[in-house]
Amino acid sequence: MNINTSIFIDPATKETLIFKSSEFQSVSGNIFYLKNGIPDFIFPKVLEKQDKEAKEFYEGRAQQYDDTLHLTFHTNSEDEEKTRNSFIDKLNINESSKVLEIACGTGRDSMLIAKRLSGSGELHLQDISEDMISICLKKMKTVPIKKSFCLSNACYLPYPDKYFDATYSFGAMGEFS
Repeated sequence: MNINTSIFIDPATKETLIFKSSEFQSVSGNIFYLKNGIPDFIFPKVLEKQDKEAKEFYEGRAQQYDDTLHLTFHTNSEDEEKTRNSFIDKLNINESSKVLEIACGTGRDSMLIAKRLSGSGELHLQDISEDMISICLKKMKTVPIKKSFCLSNACYLPYPDKYFDATYSFGAMGEFS
């Protein structure tokens, strides 16, 4: 991560988290660990049925998903990049905006959002699937903007209120409990 880890809060208590070596700890004693270099804030530990099913569905399928998703647009005679950019346009972001992408998946929109940010802009990427966000992280590795990644449940986000200028999610809202 190339952004201050102090942005994250405890998704259960909303308390500030202190980052020490490889873990985040709240005042209440909740501890969250890094999982393959990505903060794991998934809460609750036992997910609701719908959230658990969504997580399990995407684990092990992320590369196949990324390789074939363009076919959805092709089948509907849509240009994927043009369509995605038309949605991102509605965010009205500028190069210094702070953007949260919920359920970033493999980063197809993340790359387009990142092109619009620079300077003091920030892009925070969240997903419940480690496989999905790992692909996104690889794609975004050389993108020269401030960014953070985390595993979390979209119903319990590890971010403070009123921090972001825009929040974006493409197609994932039906997956959340």
